[in-house]
Amino acid sequence: MSTGKSGGKTVAGARDMRVKVKKAGKLKHSSQLWLERQLNDPYVKRAKELGYRSRAAFKLEEMDDRYKFLKPGQRLVDLGCAPGGWCQIAAKRIGLERGKGHIVGIALAEAAIEFAHDVLAPGGFFLAKLFQGGDSAELLGELKRDFTTVRNVKPAASRSDSSELYVLATGYRRAAREAAGNEAE
Repeated sequence: MSTGKSGGKTVAGARDMRVKVKKAGKLKHSSQLWLERQLNDPYVKRAKELGYRSRAAFKLEEMDDRYKFLKPGQRLVDLGCAPGGWCQIAAKRIGLERGKGHIVGIALAEAAIEFAHDVLAPGGFFLAKLFQGGDSAELLGELKRDFTTVRNVKPAASRSDSSELYVLATGYRRAAREAAGNEAE
């Protein structure tokens, strides 16, 4: 007789429908566990079905359902808005599609990079906290273009089940490349 898990309980005759990730290439064990958790997360699945940018949308929904802080016509600022799940929920609840209210979303890591371009000297470094699963591919592409080395760092003090990671970019070279490009013109 086979057994499976349903809602944390073992049920006789049921199949375990959880997705298991096999060890793939250079994937670290912690990354493998994170990926497996993502693939089996009902909120991740539901977010995709509803067209939400992230499962975080359900967190804001739940808090607003309980405390009723989002009102039609409000003006909101979402700091660290990437990937944008909270903005999607807030927009619906304040009536943005009916022309009511305003939302300003600031993807803090992207704003920090723009600031870094203004102040970093050649050879400088950039360190920022990101979240796995966010829209970080474009951000990483920009860093790889403007720095000699870009590393994803997960300090031991960071909880293993946390989706946070840090990106450390060293050897800033954008200013030097732009200066060389301007001299050629």
